[in-house]
Amino acid sequence: MLLWAGALLCMICGVAWATPDKASGTLNYKGKAVNLGHAYLIKGPDSVDPATVIRRLVLTKQDIGAKLQGCKTMSCVDGEVTEGLIVDLLSGPRFGYWMAINGAMIQYSGTLRPSVLQASTDDDKRLAGKLSFDDGAAGGPKVDVEFDASMLKELAA
Repeated sequence: MLLWAGALLCMICGVAWATPDKASGTLNYKGKAVNLGHAYLIKGPDSVDPATVIRRLVLTKQDIGAKLQGCKTMSCVDGEVTEGLIVDLLSGPRFGYWMAINGAMIQYSGTLRPSVLQASTDDDKRLAGKLSFDDGAAGGPKVDVEFDASMLKELAA
């Protein structure tokens, strides 16, 4: 009986360890480093073209999942990120990104080639993989992070 209980506990621990919505990596910007530990995936209308629905990958230092759940607009999602990175996964030649650090007192935005995102899982409910880029030559951040994000919220257009 004790052996069976130990095996069940190991299975539960393994499931907890493999849960999505985690990130492991860093965002470095002009000598300031932010450890990214949380990952979220949100689907909703693009702010430039509300008729276009996009997926947004959110990588943060703090757990802001409950705050994001309360959002009713994509701009609300932006406002909750004070230490992290947002990547808008658009179909096209470039992804847009925006970073905030130091309580959102420092911000930077730019675009990325889609090849900087190496997905191991990419479907309607989950995005997992590695995001790695160095935008320092343009004055931007260097990011190297592995993540596993399940769909947290779908916002109406």
